[in-house]
Amino acid sequence: MEEREIIIPYTPEWRPLSAVRSIVIHSSLNELKALGHFDRYREPMATSAYERLGDYLGPSWVPVELAIAHYEACDSMHLTNAQLEEMGRRVGDRLQGSLLVTLSRTARSAGFTPWLAMAPIYRMARRTFQGTIAQFVKLGPKELQVEILGNPLMRYQYYRTAYCAATRVAFSVLGTRVAYVKFAGYRTKHDETHVRVSWV
Repeated sequence: MEEREIIIPYTPEWRPLSAVRSIVIHSSLNELKALGHFDRYREPMATSAYERLGDYLGPSWVPVELAIAHYEACDSMHLTNAQLEEMGRRVGDRLQGSLLVTLSRTARSAGFTPWLAMAPIYRMARRTFQGTIAQFVKLGPKELQVEILGNPLMRYQYYRTAYCAATRVAFSVLGTRVAYVKFAGYRTKHDETHVRVSWV
């Protein structure tokens, strides 16, 4: 049996994802354009849904149904694993911003370990999503499992890959040599998702 130490628990009350910060979707759109995938994306994307995304250009909350339409269209392109990893890394670079600048300063302090970054990473997620919840579980000295409830975007390979790649970016900025970030399981009940992170 794995040892489990809950570092950050689920909050007692939670609700499914209802909206995401617009920067998440628009960072993805910008990279689709930059890497030459935009025409393939637009073909399956319903015009009405795409036009509605234009209503959320500034800092705002994008309703979950539009986010789902976006990631369904992204999955329908059937990008290779290498293309998905590159997309995720680039989107992750865009999203981390000032938080990781602050964390990188913390990482240079005496006695820093990646475990000290869990709380600010958790707070960043809470500012990025309305609804959904996660708990952080220590499985070993250098192994973390993030257990997420209520995020239907995890149904899509494009989003899962981007999430894992962005997580790798976050740990790398902290000066951590990441062994792996991997999708460790999904259950349809409560859209429960597990992602594991290990470092050396």
